[in-house]
Amino acid sequence: MTKRSKTSPAAIRRELAKVRKRGWALNDGESEDGLRAVAVLIKAEDNGAGVDAAITVAGPARRLTDRRVETVARTMLAVTGEDSRT
Repeated sequence: MTKRSKTSPAAIRRELAKVRKRGWALNDGESEDGLRAVAVLIKAEDNGAGVDAAITVAGPARRLTDRRVETVARTMLAVTGEDSRT
């Protein structure tokens, strides 16, 4: 955990709502200072009810800028077939 980690139930609920809406999650220095990671689910083929896996792209915050995070997230959504949200 770092000073950026979300620890209150309310903050976690707000973040989960964002993730559901946009279709991807961002770890912005929450597990390690200076590290950012973008994650996308790969849904099961059974009508999308389950999740088979997830993919993550991580890197140093100085290289994984806000602009790059958006590009990476859109690319990951397209590759996984989950890009209907964007």
